[in-house]
Order: sequence, then C-alpha cells, then structure tokens
Amino acid sequence: RIRTRLWIQRIAVVNHGTLDETVYETPVRRLADDALRRRMEAEMAEARHDMEQQIREFQVEVDRRMEQQAQRVHAIVEERVQQQIDTILAAEMEKVRVMVEERVQGRVRAVVQREVHATVCE
Repeated sequence: RIRTRLWIQRIAVVNHGTLDETVYETPVRRLADDALRRRMEAEMAEARHDMEQQIREFQVEVDRRMEQQAQRVHAIVEERVQQQIDTILAAEMEKVRVMVEERVQGRVRAVVQREVHATVCE
C-alpha cells in the first residue's frame, strides 16, 4: 500500500501542471477497481466458508438433538408398552387365580359332599 501511494504521489508530482492528467486516471482507477474486486472476492470467499462451517455445525447440532429426541420417544414408548403389558398380565393372572379358586372350591365341595353323603349313608 505504501509503495502504491508513493507511486501515485510521484505520478501526481510528474503530471503537476500538465493539461492531460486524465491519461493516468483510467489505469489507476482500473488498478483500484481490480484491487477492490480481489479484496471483495476474498472477503466473500471467507464469508462463504464461515457460513458453510456454521451450517455444518448447525446440522450436527440438529442431528444430535434429533437423536436425543428419538431416544426420548423410544424410552417413553417402551415405558408405555411395558405398563400395558403389566396391566394385561395382572388382569390375566387375576383371571387365572379366580378360575383356579373356583376349581379348588368345586373339588372341595365335591369331596365334602361325598364325605357328608358317606357319613349319612353309614
């Protein structure tokens, strides 16, 4: 930058007092425009790279959160299924208990009736 400024200053000194200073205007403007364009392109490339990096980080975070959410939902579903299975199992166990109790009572009643009948017959 310093060299460029010095050269521009030298050109200004050389052309001081001449009528045709516009000879240098277009090349210097083109030089400045090119430098500005290169700087802007570099800044755009850096901004694009930073944005892509942020997008990748965001995608990783979204994926992580989605995985956590899926695990939570899976755990909730597992718990509900287990509760329903436990409820069904308890109901079936109660049915079996009632059925066994009725059979035992029926057999006890039959045995008692036979003994009472045998006692009466004797």
